[in-house]
Amino acid sequence: MTWISDLDAPGALLISLTAVTAVLLIVLLSTSSTAFGAYNPTWDGTSTLRDEASTVAEDPVIVTNVSEYRETDPSSSVALVLSPARSYGSGEAETVQQFVRAGGTLIVADDFGTGTNQLLTDIGAQTRIDGRPLRDGEEFYRSPALPVATGVQPHPLTGGASRLTLNHATALRPNGALVLARTSPYAYLDANRNETLDSSENLGRYPVVTTERLGQGRLVVVSDPSLFINAMIDRDDNREFVGALLADHQTVLLDYSHTGEIPPLTAFQISLQDSPMLRLMLGLVGVLGVALVGSRYAE
Repeated sequence: MTWISDLDAPGALLISLTAVTAVLLIVLLSTSSTAFGAYNPTWDGTSTLRDEASTVAEDPVIVTNVSEYRETDPSSSVALVLSPARSYGSGEAETVQQFVRAGGTLIVADDFGTGTNQLLTDIGAQTRIDGRPLRDGEEFYRSPALPVATGVQPHPLTGGASRLTLNHATALRPNGALVLARTSPYAYLDANRNETLDSSENLGRYPVVTTERLGQGRLVVVSDPSLFINAMIDRDDNREFVGALLADHQTVLLDYSHTGEIPPLTAFQISLQDSPMLRLMLGLVGVLGVALVGSRYAE
């Protein structure tokens, strides 16, 4: 192929610009700016969480449809639901419930989403998310809106963590569930959202992580999905806590079925993995392409 050496300067520049544009397009199509997105590498994404999951399971499953819960062995799987933007339908909640009751571990992290309490109700959980902003004027990172939970209990699900840093979190109402982590005694729920401790608001140790048994499985509820984002996962013992939640599982399901969008290129890759027919068609197109190029050079 001598055509490359025969290119003039404008032709070479055009090819270079085309190559750079193609690379940039691939990057744009394979990343996301969605908050909590698994393919969002910025501060509010969870690409670091996806990397952490890769240390536990070689190939974490990005769930785009709850039907994928049925395709894994619950007894060796952990699923993580982060701040769902849309409510789970009754049929979807039933699928999640079956996963847990058959032996799966389910982690649900949310702060103010009303749909999450409905999911907890539908799967038969005791814990509920309060929804009022949690603040702490003594134990915090940068501002009282980022309270540090100092009351972390020794437990396999907390690992060696002793402090968890939260970011615009809320509290939990355990209703009998086991509390794994609480705030310092200086925290309060800012019911009127005026960022001030009023006479009607009480200081106390508020629950922020609970666990409970559901059938043969277990549920963990965390009152702050931001604990898992790129900007927070390395604060205090957050990463150690996340590692303990995911540990001892062969399969990690990152449930983004109700949280934002999957980048187009990644969505295509997932579809390709899930569809043998699509892989066959793509292979046939590749073979035809090679045959056409070969016949052109044979002329």
